[in-house]
Amino acid sequence: MAKGKVLILLTFVFALLVAGCGKGKSDEEKAAEAMLKSLASNANVVEEGSPEDKLGDIRNFVTSDIWNSGFIDVSNFIRRGTGSTGETLDIDFTMERLAKSMEQKKEYDEYINGLGEEYADIKSVWTKLSGEIDKLYEHLKQNPPKANTTDEGFDTALFQQYSEAFRDDVTELISKKQ
Repeated sequence: MAKGKVLILLTFVFALLVAGCGKGKSDEEKAAEAMLKSLASNANVVEEGSPEDKLGDIRNFVTSDIWNSGFIDVSNFIRRGTGSTGETLDIDFTMERLAKSMEQKKEYDEYINGLGEEYADIKSVWTKLSGEIDKLYEHLKQNPPKANTTDEGFDTALFQQYSEAFRDDVTELISKKQ
């Protein structure tokens, strides 16, 4: 996802540079050229397939598939009978998608557990986060979500705490590689 944004930005900056060819460079063109050089030197710092790249994918998976398309919609459905943005929500479909995400999570559990000692901090946070994801999902399987109810057992506070820590740790790890 970030690579796509970098590509769009690089294309835009390149177009600015090409448009300015044949005449003296303006301050904007000079700034664009400097930005292009900086982006080009940083664009591929995290090598594709590296642990940092994979951890970035896992971080995005937790945010997108588990939280945005899963737990936050379920939580809102339980409380309000709608999705997280107030739209109609097919809870059965949401639960089916969450089940698929849980299958993917198993692969990520194996990957993270196989990382070396230099990733001990991230592994520790992932252990807490993964366990909390499993706990919440198991709760939903045992207690299918019902609209406009109170479900005290579906509390996402610890998930949020652990997922923020995981996101921050992975982001920090990636920035150290840049």
